[in-house]
Formats: sequence, structure tokens, C-alpha cells
Amino acid sequence: YYSVFWIVILHCRIFSQIFPFNHYSDEEGLPSPTVYMCLQDSTGYMWFATQNGAAKFDGHTFHNFTTGNGLNSNNITSLVLSNEGKIYTGSYENGVNFIQNDRVNEYYNDRNLNPLIRELFLINGTFYCTSPSEFKFIENKKLFVNRGPLEQDPVPDEFTCNSVSKSNNGTLIFSTTK
Repeated sequence: YYSVFWIVILHCRIFSQIFPFNHYSDEEGLPSPTVYMCLQDSTGYMWFATQNGAAKFDGHTFHNFTTGNGLNSNNITSLVLSNEGKIYTGSYENGVNFIQNDRVNEYYNDRNLNPLIRELFLINGTFYCTSPSEFKFIENKKLFVNRGPLEQDPVPDEFTCNSVSKSNNGTLIFSTTK
């Protein structure tokens, strides 16, 4: 049996699986070829944060959202899906919007969110915004800013908060450059 096994294996052609790959750009309807983030919602739509707005993709057609639809900024840098199915957008400037039922709504608009929101996280109803040189959070539509890992610590010039998550015991964990 052992020799039969090797004869069959050696004479069979083995092909690796090739996954389909599609490249989309503004020519296919994406608002911009510069995509900062993507996510899939609970109904299967793909969402893209781009340099020229947010996009919802059904696999065939892009539905784009821009300042013309009510976004605070076209330069969308981050997307978050809430438990209620809302898509929250973090932008390079001017705050946070949410998209629900293909309508743009303002959640928080404040130029004090500058510099840019690098990434937006939603944990138990509080938004955490990472950006160069500081970390911010929005709770009950009020902005709080922390310029370092601890309030008493001065912020190094190179400080960048890259991500935030919550442990099982409720501790917030931040990944930073310093």
C-alpha cells in the first residue's frame, strides 16, 4: 500500500488554490484610490474610508458619501461599526459622523479634534481617537484630551497612540510609540 500511495501522489498534478483578486479604483466608482481603512458590516456590505469620502460597496456598485451628503470632511481616515449597525467615520478634520440607512448624521463636530483622527475606536459607548501627539476620547458628546500616557508625564515629541483596546477586566490598553 505504501508504494501505491507514492505512485499516486507522484503522478497526480497538485494545483494550489488561487483566490480571486479584484482591484478597484476611482475608475470603478471608489471615491479615491487612497484607502485608509475598510470593514464589512453585519449585512455583508464593504465600507471604505478614503481620501475623498466614505464608500459602501455591495460587490458591484459603490455608493459614496461626501461633504455633499453631510460628512464633516471628505478625508475619512477611520471607520467603526456600532452594535446598532451605524457606521461611524473619523476624519482628518472636523469630527465624527455616522451613516445609518444611507443617511449621513453628525455625531461630533469640533475643530479641536485636530490633528487628524488616525483611528477611531468605540468601546462601551465611548469613542477613543488616536492621533499624532495625543489621544482623545469623546463621551456623551464631550471631548477629553490626554497628551501623554499619564497626565503627569510630559509627552515626547514623537509620541503617537496607535491603538486602544479593552481587556476582559475593563482595563484600557494603549499601544504607543513611546
